[in-house]
Amino acid sequence: MAVASSSLLVVSLWLAVVLGPQMRVWSWGPALLALAGALGCAAVVHARSRRPLLDPASLVLGVLTTVWFAWRAWLSPVAELAHADLLLLAGAVGGFLVARAIAGDRRAEAVFLWGCGILLLGNVAMVAAQVLDPEVSQFHTRPGRWPSGFYGHYNEGANFLIGASFLMFGAALFGKHKGWMGALWLLAALAGLAAVYFTRSRGAILGVAVGFAALAAMVLLVGAKTKARWFAPAIIIFPLLAVTAGVFLFMGWEKTQEYRTEGAQGVSEMMDNPTRLRNYSLAIDAIMLHPVAGGGSRSYSWESIMLWDSKEHGLGSALPEQVHNEILQAATDYGLLGLGLLMALLSWLALRGIWWCHFDEQPPPAAGGGPQDTGTPAVSADALRVGAAAAVAGMLVQSSFSFVFHLFPGALLLGVALGRLATP
Repeated sequence: MAVASSSLLVVSLWLAVVLGPQMRVWSWGPALLALAGALGCAAVVHARSRRPLLDPASLVLGVLTTVWFAWRAWLSPVAELAHADLLLLAGAVGGFLVARAIAGDRRAEAVFLWGCGILLLGNVAMVAAQVLDPEVSQFHTRPGRWPSGFYGHYNEGANFLIGASFLMFGAALFGKHKGWMGALWLLAALAGLAAVYFTRSRGAILGVAVGFAALAAMVLLVGAKTKARWFAPAIIIFPLLAVTAGVFLFMGWEKTQEYRTEGAQGVSEMMDNPTRLRNYSLAIDAIMLHPVAGGGSRSYSWESIMLWDSKEHGLGSALPEQVHNEILQAATDYGLLGLGLLMALLSWLALRGIWWCHFDEQPPPAAGGGPQDTGTPAVSADALRVGAAAAVAGMLVQSSFSFVFHLFPGALLLGVALGRLATP
């Protein structure tokens, strides 16, 4: 059943990326149906398995956070927007639960990685085609003119490239598989991260840099735990790589800014973005209206109009519907209580992943209580955690500059990454 759950998860991810990378809720339907099937199979796997779903603290925080967001969305004044947020929540929670169900099953993990890798390479191929011809797309039109893969907008396309690439990276480095498979997954990951540059997303370029930093830190933890021969050289090499990555980050930002804005003078102009600064200011004002419980699902879309000051913000030809910062958006819509629960959950999962990455001596038993449930290493837990930590770090950093988790593929992929990071 773990293989069936993993297969349906891959189908859901494919349908979400190819058909549903848009704000129209009806386009998420096929992916949600496949995810429902994956959850059904995952429920059977969890029922048969002798391993816990989560540690008690993660379970309590996860339930509290999910219940608060669901209840607050249900009471939101605009039903259509509430339904959209509830579906996004279902995608994130569903992806999390399915990822936990298939963790430890060698065949299920292989199905997921092959499916994710092929989809990642498909996006890379689309980016390459759009570099040559910006009109290439499975949609009639795209809202952005820079390469975005199967997505309509380059920010969301880059976010998928970051998340999927780092998940593949972790499997390539520490997965228990044949060498040629690891080499293929590593090449797919590198291709995906290279494609991020061509999306011209400045937040995504920063996300790649932070993701690599998280990846390096987790790799060092695994090396110290296993007393690997490469650990001592890595201590010397990694700081040099960090400096190199910093240089490439600065150069990438500068080139991207020059490409996006004719006559730009480099990175300094990029830091002064009046549109986003205006959005953040309006979001803070909106939070002050209802600091504890928030205004409800996507309340920023109408409260920003109420709070608009033409003397301070100008006449405004296009009023903002999203904050372009998922943390501020969560505080605006679900209050500081909702934001606090969300940050507590994310922080706890990250700390637990780091802790287990260094102190875990044995991979998790196989899913479903099968013959591998005797402790035989089926899938390296380090492969799950290392790639997921980098993916979550990179995706969250970019989400500070866009609304990538307000589209179903972003919410689903984040849930999958968190589920892999939470391997106990």
